[in-house]
Amino acid sequence: MAAHARDPEAGHLLSLAGRYAEFIAWMCQEADDERSALGWARTTASLARHVGSPDMEANAILRRSLLALYCDDGAATVELASAAAAFPAFPATRVRALLRLAQGHALSGDDLRCRRALDDAYNLLSSPSFSGPAAGPGTAVSHGSSPVPALSSVHDGAALGTTSGTAYAAGHGSGHYGTRHVADPAAMARGWCLQVLGHHDEALSLLGAEAQRIPAHAHRARARFEVRVVLAALGANDVDRACATLREVLTVAPGIDSATLRTDLRGCVRALSRHRRHPAVAELLPLVTSHASRRTSA
Repeated sequence: MAAHARDPEAGHLLSLAGRYAEFIAWMCQEADDERSALGWARTTASLARHVGSPDMEANAILRRSLLALYCDDGAATVELASAAAAFPAFPATRVRALLRLAQGHALSGDDLRCRRALDDAYNLLSSPSFSGPAAGPGTAVSHGSSPVPALSSVHDGAALGTTSGTAYAAGHGSGHYGTRHVADPAAMARGWCLQVLGHHDEALSLLGAEAQRIPAHAHRARARFEVRVVLAALGANDVDRACATLREVLTVAPGIDSATLRTDLRGCVRALSRHRRHPAVAELLPLVTSHASRRTSA
């Protein structure tokens, strides 16, 4: 259709094709078809360059960085997220790139660079480009330019609620890429990083509060982030809470055919195995192992 259309209709059609390609990449990822997901992400990037959309291209790179994250490849996650953050994309996209960068550094065990990326994300969330009327792409965010406090003190819960929760959800022209069910993606990413870096008590407090804010009908999002709560609880040696949360996850897991959830559950199996003598863990471990390894029926 675009080949036979005139401008600006041709550009609109190619932009629509790019959005569909990005969505297909996500569906391929959830179907555990990494090769196809990467192919469709590259198709998205190609269409984005054709129509001159740095925001769409940055989001295509973020799709690839998410695939790297779920392969526990911290170096590739950092490389791709850094590339996405360098694009003159919309503020919400640049925040997502910085949060992904923080996750990549956390996977690599780099506490300092993780804190810097989180600081940059929060600084952007509180900047005029987010709170002001302008919704267009801005300049790239510099990394590590401001003093870096301890990870436990980077923006308290009240600040998160007033900056990230409302501004991020608004999207500011980003086309609503990313989650729609997580009230505060920045807080959730910070909790994810805390858990990976071994700050389990603080991660448990933050992730637990944020998971409860996800709507009950958003089964996949709720299950995925409650698994992170389980991992933080196990790290904090709160096995009873971990098992109680895991039972909630298992009530919806059979109806969710999600490769990313299965990956999260496999990580949960490894963590649970260290507590296998606990009666509740002994009861749940076979069920979790089963859900982590099988796809649901069509």
